[in-house]
Amino acid sequence: MTVAVLGPEDEAVRLDRLRELFILDSPPEAVFDGITRLASEICGAPIALISLVDAQRQWFKANVGLPGVNEMPRDIAFCAHALSSDALLEIPDATQDPRFAANPLVTGAPDVRFYAGAPLIMPDGARVGTLCVIDRQARHLDAAQAAMLQSLAAIASQALVMRRDLINKSLAVRSEFEIALASSEKRYRAIVEDQAELVSLARPDGFLVYVNPAYARHFGRTPEQMIGSNLFDWVQAADVDAVRTQIANVLLTGQSLSNENRMVVADGAERWVAWTNMVQRDVGQPPLLHSVGRDVSERKRVEIALRASEDFLLRTGRTAGVGGWQLDLATGSLLWSAQTLRIHEVDADYVPSLDTAIAFYAPAARPQIEAAVRTAIDTGKPWDLELPFITAKGREIWVRAVGEAEFEGDRPVRLVGAFQDITERKSLEQRVADNERFVRQIIDNTTDYVVQADWRGHITYMNPAVRQALGLTPDETVSRRNFAEFNTALANQAFAQVVVPAVKASGVWLGESSVCLSGRNEVPVSQIVIGHLDAAGRVERYSAVMRDISVEVQAKRELYLQTATLRSITEAIPAIIAVVGVDGRYRFVNSGFERWIGSPRDRIIGRTLAE
Repeated sequence: MTVAVLGPEDEAVRLDRLRELFILDSPPEAVFDGITRLASEICGAPIALISLVDAQRQWFKANVGLPGVNEMPRDIAFCAHALSSDALLEIPDATQDPRFAANPLVTGAPDVRFYAGAPLIMPDGARVGTLCVIDRQARHLDAAQAAMLQSLAAIASQALVMRRDLINKSLAVRSEFEIALASSEKRYRAIVEDQAELVSLARPDGFLVYVNPAYARHFGRTPEQMIGSNLFDWVQAADVDAVRTQIANVLLTGQSLSNENRMVVADGAERWVAWTNMVQRDVGQPPLLHSVGRDVSERKRVEIALRASEDFLLRTGRTAGVGGWQLDLATGSLLWSAQTLRIHEVDADYVPSLDTAIAFYAPAARPQIEAAVRTAIDTGKPWDLELPFITAKGREIWVRAVGEAEFEGDRPVRLVGAFQDITERKSLEQRVADNERFVRQIIDNTTDYVVQADWRGHITYMNPAVRQALGLTPDETVSRRNFAEFNTALANQAFAQVVVPAVKASGVWLGESSVCLSGRNEVPVSQIVIGHLDAAGRVERYSAVMRDISVEVQAKRELYLQTATLRSITEAIPAIIAVVGVDGRYRFVNSGFERWIGSPRDRIIGRTLAE
């Protein structure tokens, strides 16, 4: 196999190829998640990742086994080492490899021992990341697993290239012109000058650095007159805040977003323009806002009559997907959707007002909803409340009320929102809370010892009974303690050899053990150990309930001694002694009885008197 090695001088080229994929910080996608899960299953590894290696970080496009982890610094990333070759990098035991033995990913969570990474190779040979599998135990891949991991990496690479190509095609939003992407040291230059669409490049603060002739003509200016002006100067005043928010989201997320807003042209007339905004990034250069616009004033004039009702329905669906409402602040007219009417249990022809709407809330909740409405009107702050409610039929329910004020310039013109019956969810939440309190009261007040620990044995919880038995204060931390230090040596051996295998096999173990309490007192206990499994079926934490059986153990010991003593006495005396149960069968005979009957006791015990 030929191994291509990229030198340090090729790092800029590699980063260019990574940027061209438009992949960093993108949301999860099924194809990459599926490849990663398949790699985990084929290699029998609990952790599998599709990792893209940026200049200073390693970012995960797909992640199996490391929930909540999206990226990590490049200088500790195993995958950064896999980029030096086209070959599979396999590390059987990281603790024995001088490159990784001191790595915090090895010395701490997630406790990496085994690593195998296949590079993601672009058509020009640039390696942008890896498909890797990780285990917490030292091991090797067999030949078939290694080959499949490299094949899956090749598939992931092809998927990245196909995804890139699809994105590039989607960016060609107009067939009459195309955007030529410059290299890492150049900006986009070749925007076609004679297109009808409005094309511009602007800094994040809105100052224009390029406009095409169509853009300038739209505002009655030349391109030279437009460059250096601020794009917000041409936006209708009532739309400036919305446009600023839209552009801020584009610059923050890097995603292409579309919007429509009013612009003011040279003669002061108002025109509607539909914009597609995206971010243009060049290595070593600040980001630029790339905008493509089209005048849609005629279409907007046709649609304006329908806009109010359509926007109302869209806002309702977007906010809650249940019932919607809208209040015109100028006229006081309040509109309820059909679902909102149903939740209130009023007729379809019911005409609500703001006062009657608030009157449906339980008396204690009315000041809260009134204050939320007033704050929204005064400051623009939206509300999202869950409140008790009384329907027109007197039924007591819980509702979620969501609302916000809409402004034209600085003037609030309407309130819009959504309405949802959440009675069933609130009831369920209350039952869950009651059950949790009930269970907590039992655990806190039982005299049994209740302990929880993670899969390593690090204690996460001790109930008051065990804290008192160990001489710990109620608020003393136990997070750095291990359950093994409270067990006897014999109990620890049994835990490793018997309890853990039993819990992994069936989820629970019942038996007797011993623990060391305050003053290293060794106490016998009856014990149940429960294993709580993660999504992969591995034990992620343990719960143990123990009961002090010192009295029972002592009673058994005394009974044994008494029994042994009585047995010795009955054997020593010359009398003939037999014990017969209520069923008429012999339970015990002494040696005198054996001699008298002329038969050994094992032939007598269990026989009847008649026999």
